[in-house]
Amino acid sequence: MLVRARMAEDPPMLARQAVRDLLWAFRKTLGADVVERGLAALPEDVRQSYVDGSSLSWLSYETVVAAHEEIARAGGVSMEDLLRMAVPVATEHAFRTVWRIFLRMTTEEYLVSRAQTIYARSRSRGEMCVRHVDERSVVLEVTGWADMPPRDILALGLSIQTFLRLAGRKEATVQGRATPTGAFFDVTWIP
Repeated sequence: MLVRARMAEDPPMLARQAVRDLLWAFRKTLGADVVERGLAALPEDVRQSYVDGSSLSWLSYETVVAAHEEIARAGGVSMEDLLRMAVPVATEHAFRTVWRIFLRMTTEEYLVSRAQTIYARSRSRGEMCVRHVDERSVVLEVTGWADMPPRDILALGLSIQTFLRLAGRKEATVQGRATPTGAFFDVTWIP
């Protein structure tokens, strides 16, 4: 199990397996040649750090952003469009196993608890907690990440929306917004 001690002064880190799932999705959505062209534009040490390493390790946020910016540039798309294309594909890939079946048979409370756990295992900065949950909606809050970048609010919202769709919740919508300490996510769906 991937666990990392969280210190407020530490730079943000992302779990390498989550980054690998997203890299796989970039190759599926943009094409391997575009991704390789983007990676080739990186300084060698940044490229090597992004591509190499154990699935159980952490990768600096700065390295991930640099790689994703070059991949987006090589694909001729904005970072936001790149995330909109790839995050749902990466989330589906991550839950491609029997977990997808189990997700359909769970309660809203269990689904929400999984979102908190997944957040904690994929990001070193901040914490996700539940502010409200009922059979059709949830409000999630990320705290401990002041000035959370808009790209992360977008990526988290897309992941939550895809996760709920995989769990059989219809017409899931997620509205994320920045707060002084992180972000709020207002989530609704049809059971």
